Amino acid sequence: MTRSQAAVNRPQLRQLLLGQRIAWPDGDADGFVAIRLADDVLGCGVLRRGRLSAPIPTGRRRELLSILEDV
Repeated sequence: MTRSQAAVNRPQLRQLLLGQRIAWPDGDADGFVAIRLADDVLGCGVLRRGRLSAPIPTGRRRELLSILEDV
């Protein structure tokens, strides 16, 4: 992770899109980050106390989940 980005893998992304928080051991500071899967930025994330969450709107979450399942 760079200072303002969190690169996630597919299982982590799925958890985030389902509204779950995931442990993020690289999170040394709280704040907003860009959530990335490979080279694609998918949305905004919030890092707080070593946990990453994704306050992505519900419609966008559903769209991303659908795409993730089709690939």
